[in-house]
Amino acid sequence: YLPECLSSVYASDLEAARLEVILVDDASTDLSVATARDLAFHLGRDIRIIRHETNRGLVKTRNSGIREATGEFLFFLDSVNRISPDCLRKHLEVMSSDPHIDACYAPIRDFMSETGELAETRSAAAYDHDRLLKGNYIDGMAMFRADVFRRMGGYDTEMPLKGWEDYEYWLRLGANGCSVGFLSGPPLSYYRLHSGSMTGTPAHFGQLDPEFRARIEAMAAEYRQLPGGKTLQINSAFRSAEEQAALIAPGRQGANP
Repeated sequence: YLPECLSSVYASDLEAARLEVILVDDASTDLSVATARDLAFHLGRDIRIIRHETNRGLVKTRNSGIREATGEFLFFLDSVNRISPDCLRKHLEVMSSDPHIDACYAPIRDFMSETGELAETRSAAAYDHDRLLKGNYIDGMAMFRADVFRRMGGYDTEMPLKGWEDYEYWLRLGANGCSVGFLSGPPLSYYRLHSGSMTGTPAHFGQLDPEFRARIEAMAAEYRQLPGGKTLQINSAFRSAEEQAALIAPGRQGANP
């Protein structure tokens, strides 16, 4: 799936000079890196590859990309997913329109890997901290100011997989008074599903492994009293995450926003 993912990035209508593409290789044992280099070469495009000698998992892989990125804005894209040609440009326009916006996201359309058939839409509503306290509804495929991670740190490596790390970070943004923009309209990116992992009926909080459940409950306690005295209730569900992630950082240092 990596060639499809990278091809969608290189097909972006954002100028190539403003785009830094970073692929974090989490100790892969296949030909992923060679495939990525070959694709970039034949398209005449740049790619930076960060190699982990041992497998560190999704969260540490994403944090590695954050540390290596030089851009003012970061967009996260797992290697199994893809974006539309106008995705990065439209996110960047929102971020550039107001220096107080710390992150933004747009609707994401699920699609079946086997058939290409389009399915449900996720991240389909604006950021609402009150609603978020009842459960996550925002995916991690979004754009952030790099400064946010310098101020608040990277993703929590103690969170279990399946999207809890995204949920924790969206909660952290709200708890710190960050501004999150939403691009209403058609989906700008696409999330791959497999027939054996349909997520229309997601796994609930109560089905978590006891150890992971304890970690999430600890997170709930940390955010128990948030702005407005809201109480965190975790009852949402999350989809599987890939071990390898591609991080895109539009807007290199020294470039115009």
